[in-house]
Amino acid sequence: MRKSLLVCLAIASCVLFRPARADEQAPAEGNLVALARLCGLVQHFHPSDQAADLDWPRFIRDAAPVVAGAEAPAELAAALEALFAPLAPSMQFFPSDAPPAPPAPLLASAETPFAGVIFWRHIGFTPHRRDSLFARDRMLIGLRNADGLRNTPDPTAFPTYELGGGVSCRMPASLWVDTKGRTMPLPTTEAAPASVSAGDALPPAFLDAYVPVVMVWNAVQHFSPAFRDSPPTLRPDWISALEQAVGESLALTEREASLGPCNRMLAALNDAQAFVIDASNDALPPMRLEWIDGSLLVAHADAGAPVSVGDRVVEINGAPATEWAASAVQGGPGAREDTRRRVALTLALLGPAGSTIGLGVAERNGDAVRNVTVTRRTFPSVEQNPRELQPGVIYLDPSAYDDATMIPVLHGVLASAKAVIVDYRSLGARGLHRHLGSFLSDPAPGITRLVPLPRLPDQQDMAFNNVPAVIVANTPHVAAKLVILVDSATRSDPELDVAFAKRMGMATIVGQTTAGAAGPASFYDFTDNGRTLMAMWTGTGTTLDGVLPLFGRGVEPDVAVAPTAAGLAAGRDEVLEAALKVASGE
Repeated sequence: MRKSLLVCLAIASCVLFRPARADEQAPAEGNLVALARLCGLVQHFHPSDQAADLDWPRFIRDAAPVVAGAEAPAELAAALEALFAPLAPSMQFFPSDAPPAPPAPLLASAETPFAGVIFWRHIGFTPHRRDSLFARDRMLIGLRNADGLRNTPDPTAFPTYELGGGVSCRMPASLWVDTKGRTMPLPTTEAAPASVSAGDALPPAFLDAYVPVVMVWNAVQHFSPAFRDSPPTLRPDWISALEQAVGESLALTEREASLGPCNRMLAALNDAQAFVIDASNDALPPMRLEWIDGSLLVAHADAGAPVSVGDRVVEINGAPATEWAASAVQGGPGAREDTRRRVALTLALLGPAGSTIGLGVAERNGDAVRNVTVTRRTFPSVEQNPRELQPGVIYLDPSAYDDATMIPVLHGVLASAKAVIVDYRSLGARGLHRHLGSFLSDPAPGITRLVPLPRLPDQQDMAFNNVPAVIVANTPHVAAKLVILVDSATRSDPELDVAFAKRMGMATIVGQTTAGAAGPASFYDFTDNGRTLMAMWTGTGTTLDGVLPLFGRGVEPDVAVAPTAAGLAAGRDEVLEAALKVASGE
């Protein structure tokens, strides 16, 4: 196994994300921003037993009404202390302009001898103990482990964090553990459900929106490589994104729109993988749409789908298609307008597997409208996939296959092909991945993947672990010419495949510059008020050449071609046509 190289970037200056002054915000908004920021500090970096076992979405719901009505920083600090003392008894809360003396160091005694120091160890972000590249756990370092203690956050250090609403806190990033295995100090009060009067209760629509905003903002704040990897012009004002999301949540009246504030917040990352959805919405209709020149056109359809390439969609579920599309593409994720538009259209079509979408469709070069129903499926059909386009030239949509089911395809029709055209357009999952090795003859260098290693909040002194994406030559060997179709929504691991193929010169890339969100995503699934939500964003830094990050830049095609309204209206797939010319040597 290749040993990972620890790349200590040792960035001396910490990343500062300071909330706006209390007098720049409405009191409730500023208070809720403070609560949001504090929840992330404690959840991810305060290693107490009580915080580690907490149902954070429930706690946020209970805590929000308690802090929203505070009318002054001193009142807000007192409310936060009452809420968090059972979770983090050593923390201090105070008005930012009146800090008290730091707390005295906690001392061991004959009654409570110390056995070690505990802190959160994070390798990238995951809510689980281990998930693919990423891991999280509370590390206990015994007092006799001198080498380990030298690399452990100091339990006697209480750095100050400004929260918002005119309030700050002091919080250690590690705690003493006694000989009974308990984090110290022990809380003197037990956590109890928050109690507020009916007049202070917050609307359900607000809470449905606020909880995912808090959970997701903090995970991105402390773990996303976007703040380091993206070009300076794309780096987000992340605290402003939180403030805006909290304000939008307060103004929300419809619970059905509760994920809107969080998704618009994530759009500030300029990350094509960054969005949050209801986890039950995991299926797409058997078609891909393009919004070109004010028309919503079918750009791809599965075999047997009731629509065809070039059909013009004029109505979706009873709404005019122009209105539906204009609404869908607002605030989409990505670093470029074409990426945001394509990814947003895909997200707007998501729904539960087996659910349907009603369409009003005008066939190409016609005005007559027919009504059709399309049914969402989890993966594309394997019917006519792969298929022969010309003698010896095979088209493959890899999203219909997983790692295991791709093997018979490689041993089958691809084995004798002269050229293989693999469609990665708008692909954000699946792909050839390790099976790219079937098109390799020689050893290949890995693609850099930098996994964040945050030890302290706000990415202070954050190092990165280089875990290269390595693809090796494997069997069966496919001698065919490889052509990969891409567009501005090719992202995640499929985009990493494209970067690898580009670097090795093993394929001709046809289409448009990819999204610039390559590599594995960080997934955050959590349950709130009976619904399971899933958020994601780009979880690692990735480079094409080991130096220049891909984030926001993408991989440029060897043959640049984009679909046009005229081409689609004529039923043509212009990108595939260009790929056929490459495959046939024209």
